Amino acid sequence: MFIDGRSVPEGHLVDTDICIIGTGPAGITLGLEFADLPFNVCLLESGDFEPRPEISELNKGPTTGRHGEALDCRERCFGGTSNHWTGWCRPLDAIDFDQRSWVPHSGWPFAKDHLEPYYSRAHEVLGIGPPRFDAEFWKHPEGAQPLPLSPDLVRTEVYQIEARRFGPVYRQRFERASNLSVYLHSSVVELHGRPDSTRVFDVTAKTLEGNSFRVRAPFFILAAGGIENPRLLLVSRSRTNVGLGNEHDIVGRCFMEHPHVNDIGFWVAAQSSIDLSYYRPWDEQEFRAVMGMLVLGREVAIRERRLGFSATLYSRPDEGVRNPLSPSVQRSAADVEDLDTSGLDGSDVREYRCYCRTEQTPNLNSRILLTDDRDALGLPRARLHWELTEQDVLNIREGLRILGRALGEAGVGRLRMPADDLDAGWVGDIAGGCHHMGTTRMSMDPAWGVVDANCKVHGVGNLYVAGSSVFPTCGSANPTLTIVALAVRLADHIKERMR
Repeated sequence: MFIDGRSVPEGHLVDTDICIIGTGPAGITLGLEFADLPFNVCLLESGDFEPRPEISELNKGPTTGRHGEALDCRERCFGGTSNHWTGWCRPLDAIDFDQRSWVPHSGWPFAKDHLEPYYSRAHEVLGIGPPRFDAEFWKHPEGAQPLPLSPDLVRTEVYQIEARRFGPVYRQRFERASNLSVYLHSSVVELHGRPDSTRVFDVTAKTLEGNSFRVRAPFFILAAGGIENPRLLLVSRSRTNVGLGNEHDIVGRCFMEHPHVNDIGFWVAAQSSIDLSYYRPWDEQEFRAVMGMLVLGREVAIRERRLGFSATLYSRPDEGVRNPLSPSVQRSAADVEDLDTSGLDGSDVREYRCYCRTEQTPNLNSRILLTDDRDALGLPRARLHWELTEQDVLNIREGLRILGRALGEAGVGRLRMPADDLDAGWVGDIAGGCHHMGTTRMSMDPAWGVVDANCKVHGVGNLYVAGSSVFPTCGSANPTLTIVALAVRLADHIKERMR
C-alpha cells in the first residue's frame, strides 16, 4: 500500500522488519523480492508518483572538476531514474570483475560467474529477453551481419533495449502486496546509530510540509542512488563526527561515470556498400529492441592494459557518399590526424561517425562532499567533484586506435584518429552518461571500501547499500542490469538472515 508521509503524525514511530530507503530500480526490485513474505517492509520515497519541482530541488548542488555532469539528472519519485532512462541493458564483462594491475583499486569480491544466476532473474524484472548478448545468438530479421572483425581486437555484442518504467509497471504489485508499505513525500534526513555505531537503530523521515516521523527496523537498506547514498551516510553524525561507515574516509570517494564522446570528428571510411543495420536498433519483439555494439576484446585489453571500451558507428540521414579527403571535418584540423585511404576500393566511400563510451578508473579524488549550504529539509547539499585521469582520456583514443586496427585488418575501412594532445578540443567534449557509480564501493578491506561482499556497510551489522554506488569498477556497460542483479542477490541474503 501507499501512504502519504505528509499525513503521518509528528513524531510517529513506524515499526517494521526491513526499511528500504529509495524506490528506484534497486529499491523496487528489493520490494518485489520481499512481496507477500511473512515479514513487513517499509519503503521510504522522497517524492510522489510523478516528479515535482519542489522535490527535485532537493537534488541541487554544486559541481566542480569536469563539466557536463549534473546532480539533478535524477528523479525523486516512485520508480526513480527508471522514469527517464533509455533502457539499454548489458551485463558487465568478466574482466570487469578481475583485479587488473593497470587499474587502481580494481577487483570485485567475486567473479562474474557468481552473479550469472542473478543476472538471469534480473531479466525478468526488466522485461528483457534471454540472458544472451553475443552476436551469434541474435540474428537480424533482415539478414544484416555484424562486421567481420577479429574478436581478439573487437567483438560485436548486443544491447537489449527496454525502457521499463518501474513506477507505473509495478505500482499495482506494491498496492496488492500485504506486507509492503511505501511512504511517499518522506525524505530520510538521518540514520541513527547505537552509541558505538555498530548498528542502525532507526531513521528520521521528514516532509517538505515540516512533519517528521521515525522508522525502526532490524534491517536497513540504502537504495537512493550514487549521490544520495553517500550523502545520507555522511550526514548521519549523531554518533560519529565522520558519518556512518566512514572510519577510513572512503564514503563518497571513487565516484565513477561512463565518459561519453559523440560526433566529435571521428570518421570511419569504408566501401559505400557496407551495411551497418546490425548496429542500429531493430525490433525483436513488440516490447523491446536489440542493437549491436562494438566492444573491446578481452585479449587486447589485457595485452595493452586497456579499460573497458565500446563504440557505435553511424551515419546521419542527410549524409551521402563522400570522398574521404573532402573538407567535411566539423572540428579543428588540429583535433584529428590524416586518414590513410590506401587499400580502399574505389574513390567514393561513405563517412561514418563514431560514438564511444569508456570505463573510468576508480579515482579517490572524484567524490561526493557536503557543503555548508542546506536544502529545504535542512540537510547539507551534496557537492560532486568529478575528475578524469590521463588514463581515462587516453583509453578513449587507444580504444579507437584498436577499433581502427580491427577495421583495417578486416578490409572494411580506416579510422580517422583524434589528436593525442590532452588539451585537444575533443577532450573538452567528454561528458558523463548520468551513471553515478562507486561512491560506496564494495571491498573486503574496510580501508578501501564502504561495503563488504554482501553489500553490508563495514562495521555496521544491519545496514546495507543497494545500487551502482557499490560498484568497485564500472566496465563500459550501462549499469541498470547489474543494479537489478545485485538487488536480487541482496534480497536473497536478507531473506536468509530473516530466517
